[in-house]
Amino acid sequence: MSTATVKGQLIQEDKMLHFGVGAAIGAGTTGLVYGITKNRTKAVIWGIGLSTLAGIAKEVVDHNSYGKADTGDMLATTLGGVVGSFSIKIAIGNGRRRR
Repeated sequence: MSTATVKGQLIQEDKMLHFGVGAAIGAGTTGLVYGITKNRTKAVIWGIGLSTLAGIAKEVVDHNSYGKADTGDMLATTLGGVVGSFSIKIAIGNGRRRR
């Protein structure tokens, strides 16, 4: 019988922070780009892209500073960006008025 310590199955607090920051970056960028371009697709691409870039940059810094990068953190940041961007896209709507 093994007596190894097992981490809890709950999402780690660090991953939730990465998700939250990614969502904020994704939503903010999507809203800003849409406000400038009025193009929902371009706004979502920029929102997801910038949150992904932020996640990669953070893990590069972690790798260079601490010798350890966590792809799970990068993925959590990106997933947050996807959720944030699509939340804004849904809020914006399709731009057509119903009669």
